[in-house]
Amino acid sequence: MSSFFSNFTKKVYPHFTSEVNFKEIFESSGHLYTFVNPYSYLILRKKDNLINNVDFILIDGILLVKVLKFLGIKTQRVSFDMTSLAPKLFEFCEENTKTIYFVGTKQSDLEKSIVNIKKEFANLNIIGYRNGYFNDFKEKELFQEELISLNPDYIIVGMGTPLQEEFIIELKSKGYKGKSFTCGGFLHQSSSNMIYYPAWVDKLELRWLYRSFNEKGVFKRVLISSSLFLVIILFDFFNHYFSKRIN
Repeated sequence: MSSFFSNFTKKVYPHFTSEVNFKEIFESSGHLYTFVNPYSYLILRKKDNLINNVDFILIDGILLVKVLKFLGIKTQRVSFDMTSLAPKLFEFCEENTKTIYFVGTKQSDLEKSIVNIKKEFANLNIIGYRNGYFNDFKEKELFQEELISLNPDYIIVGMGTPLQEEFIIELKSKGYKGKSFTCGGFLHQSSSNMIYYPAWVDKLELRWLYRSFNEKGVFKRVLISSSLFLVIILFDFFNHYFSKRIN
């Protein structure tokens, strides 16, 4: 796992700085961005090919930010939600007449989310949206070909890890030249309300706790994954460190 930790940390953005240049992210050419939290870290470390093929990793989760800082990797939380990157991207698209396409969650939740997004960002040019479920590989492949033909400037994919990472990597390999962002549970969360976290929750960085009590099954997942994550990332760090010393 030494190579995984090395590749993972090299792709963390922002790297060794506390500043996030959102304009730089939005104007970059043909890049794949994914968001990683402690839970998805545990999944992705078993799939080196996914980390190798995304261009940048944004750290979604204050625990992972603090652990990386403790290990000497200064970075900052960036999440695809209304407390962080999402509104900045939507405003950038409005101001620069960029097109956007959404993929993910159940169709009923997605349609509600699109209505809420349009209410908040009336000039956002959404050229299409589709749920994140496919009956078979052929259906997914045909849809990807349709997406590439439409060629939106930005594609936002919320299928959960690792499906969302696999999807954007496949798109790029088939010829998509725009920018892709994974978005985790954003499309599901915004189906009820665009502002998912109360202001005090965001200020105190208790988003994980709020989700734990607000979403079924999240508390158990967070409790187990966070405990395991702390052990695993320290193992990965020391394995990487001693491998470098030996070599």
